[in-house]
Amino acid sequence: MRVSYKKAQSLFLFIYCFISFIFFQTTFAEETLISVKSEVDRSTITIGDGIKYTLTVNYNPKLKLLPIKLGSNLGEFEVKDFKTYPEEKKKDQIINKSGYIITTFTTGKFVIPPLVVDYQDEKGNPKQVMSDSISIEVKSVPKKPTDTDDIRGLKPPWEIP
Repeated sequence: MRVSYKKAQSLFLFIYCFISFIFFQTTFAEETLISVKSEVDRSTITIGDGIKYTLTVNYNPKLKLLPIKLGSNLGEFEVKDFKTYPEEKKKDQIINKSGYIITTFTTGKFVIPPLVVDYQDEKGNPKQVMSDSISIEVKSVPKKPTDTDDIRGLKPPWEIP
């Protein structure tokens, strides 16, 4: 039995498309089980200003969300305060939200790196999903017309009446 080149090519193309469809369908189905959104309240600040950074994880109740590993720093930013909100349960989704107050004392353009969110799938296999990175511009405090370049003298002590 002899198979023509065109038939073999068509068969190979069919098998390739079928395998790709199965792969992409599995990947898409997993992406709908969990999603991560990160956002800030503003993208330009002055030195020392606090930024409210919010991380929201929407996931299917079949998954087990593991605690987020966040130290005292988030890239070039210091974490000053954090708050975790109670989980909201909707039809087939759980919403896990946490907020952070972050700041830096250096000027320039910085990037808040993506946060890794660890979870376990239905079978208990460890998996990860990442948030987006966010760009922040930190400017110096603008100079006022009344500011001088010299060091000023000490102010006298206050008198209490």
